[in-house]
Amino acid sequence: MSGGGTQNRWFVLALLFALHALMAMGPMSLPPLLTFIGSDFGLDNAELGLLSSSYYFGVVLTATVAGWAADYFGSRRILAGACVVSGGGLLLASQMPTAVAMGALLVVAGIGYSAVTPATNKALMLWFDDRSRATAMGIKQTGINAGGFLAALLLPSLALLTDWTNALAGSGLLVGIGGLALLLLYKPQQHEGGGGTEDARRLKQQLAGIARNPSMMALGVEGFFRVGAQFCLLTYLMLFLHRDVGLPLLAAASYLAVVQVTGAAGRIVWGLVSDRLFGGYRKAVYILIAALGSLALFGLAQLTAGAPGWLIGLLAALSGLTAAGFQGVGMSLVAEVAGRDSAGIASGFTNTLAFLGAVVLTPVCGLIIDLTGSYVVGWYACVAFSALAMGAVAVVDEASKPCAVPVGATGRENERIG
Repeated sequence: MSGGGTQNRWFVLALLFALHALMAMGPMSLPPLLTFIGSDFGLDNAELGLLSSSYYFGVVLTATVAGWAADYFGSRRILAGACVVSGGGLLLASQMPTAVAMGALLVVAGIGYSAVTPATNKALMLWFDDRSRATAMGIKQTGINAGGFLAALLLPSLALLTDWTNALAGSGLLVGIGGLALLLLYKPQQHEGGGGTEDARRLKQQLAGIARNPSMMALGVEGFFRVGAQFCLLTYLMLFLHRDVGLPLLAAASYLAVVQVTGAAGRIVWGLVSDRLFGGYRKAVYILIAALGSLALFGLAQLTAGAPGWLIGLLAALSGLTAAGFQGVGMSLVAEVAGRDSAGIASGFTNTLAFLGAVVLTPVCGLIIDLTGSYVVGWYACVAFSALAMGAVAVVDEASKPCAVPVGATGRENERIG
């Protein structure tokens, strides 16, 4: 506990995890339903990529502003609005008669979703210090994989039993109502709002500071490629396994669920590695994750019809552990390079570029698949994206990290990171 709060920080972490899981049901509901949606609307791979990434276009539009709002207003208020906007947009999207109209409502849902990461990052910067922050961040971020796992496990079956529109509508209701219910249990710290962002002039100064920081810009660029590769994996893995490898639909969905499970494990494991084995340093671990992710994606490209289940499962697991399990270390590095007062806006800024990668690279990968008639070439493109992310993070100056956030539970203030 700290800052006059009355809750245990691990209880707060559990709430933020559960909230992330529910909110992630929104965007993570789309990949396991793309086969049904594409069939109904007659969409090719590039168009499916555009539809899937439209959620993240909303994130791109507002992530930086949402990060500033988390710094200024505090996490709880911003997250409440996020639940309403994201859940309502998703519910309405499920009822649209055309793919274009559906995509427009998914953009609205993404605007709500844009607040989740910066607001919860801001909260964790206040509750946890550098000796446990990456681990806590990884645990919190596994909520995304938990939501994705539930979506991959349940929604295809629900779509087969009823209709994909009902499955998507159910996700919207869970996001809106479930998220608000969880926020009723969260009691923010007294100093959580207004943390150093007094007015629009302060916002301009913070953005200018980020733009002048080479490490922050490098983290934005690496996020563009790393998150782009991640969402190509989530969007096309099930389609690839069903269409090219020849797996039944529900079997292909089960391997997508494997990616989500190991992605969740990766966010915790890599956070522990960074916190415990590397003493709070993030850069070397972050480079290692990208290198292993490139190998995993290369392995997927080698799969053919009749590939044994154990091999598919192994590659899906490794892909999840690396290409979808990096966020705990990455978010900690971003927040620490920015410092406490700018943690929200810095997370929003890097999220803008990261999700721009999802918006741009997911349909690009789909277009490559359509033009070449091969998912294999698409996987090679993802290998290149991951390698570019590795190169960008290599130029980050981790020594520029400012003081850690004080945490009242430990009684330490202004401890130097690293």
